[in-house]
Amino acid sequence: IHRRSSPQRVSGGIADTGAHARLPGRSRYRGLVTMEVAVLALALLVLAAALAGVGLAGLTERLPRNRWIGLRTASLRADDEAWRIGHRAAGATLVTAAGPPLLLGVAMLVAPPALVADWLLAYAVVGVVTGGLIALAARQAERAVAGFEEEATSTQEGDRSSQEDR
Repeated sequence: IHRRSSPQRVSGGIADTGAHARLPGRSRYRGLVTMEVAVLALALLVLAAALAGVGLAGLTERLPRNRWIGLRTASLRADDEAWRIGHRAAGATLVTAAGPPLLLGVAMLVAPPALVADWLLAYAVVGVVTGGLIALAARQAERAVAGFEEEATSTQEGDRSSQEDR
């Protein structure tokens, strides 16, 4: 005869003594996301939305120069033209940087709670990859602005030499 184990009373609550025993920080109900996981997933989704929004606004040249949103480098903040050129150059990379946090955030919401114990490593990997992509975007923006400044300087020098030839 097979005997099923039944929940046992433990100091004011019911504890599961079976294979799905409650672990610290876990929901005792399979299939539900704990509050901690939901908050962390929401933070990742907000980060992904912010990166994608800044990237798309930069690509479409609709990101106004401001103090709060965008890449914060000295050359990009120099003037409106540098801001526009730099964010246009970095826009695609910023949109790409939204991918890892978006994927992890969605995965955290749909994965079984038993897998959530291993999210710390995934968080670290996503942080490193996303940070690297943001640094790459800033470097692309800097190069685009430097190229624009060199082009503007050479154009001005060319105009001066043609005026002197006259």
